[in-house]
Amino acid sequence: MSKYATYHNAAPYFDLVRGALGDLVDGKHFFDIVTDDVIYEVLYDVPGWPRVIRGRTDLMAAFRATLITSCFGPPTS
Repeated sequence: MSKYATYHNAAPYFDLVRGALGDLVDGKHFFDIVTDDVIYEVLYDVPGWPRVIRGRTDLMAAFRATLITSCFGPPTS
């Protein structure tokens, strides 16, 4: 099992970004090319998604939460 198996449903996005960067970066997966101190900015409003995410760990958590919500629906209390 891949260490990024949890993120399988986001593979089209990750593959697009990784492919566009080509040989400019090292690493096979999207998260392999993201630094620990990344600032990930989204230039448009996506419901439930922050406009700015700081750090690789928080970026991975945001993708994981989004994928879980998209597969299973929003958390209930």
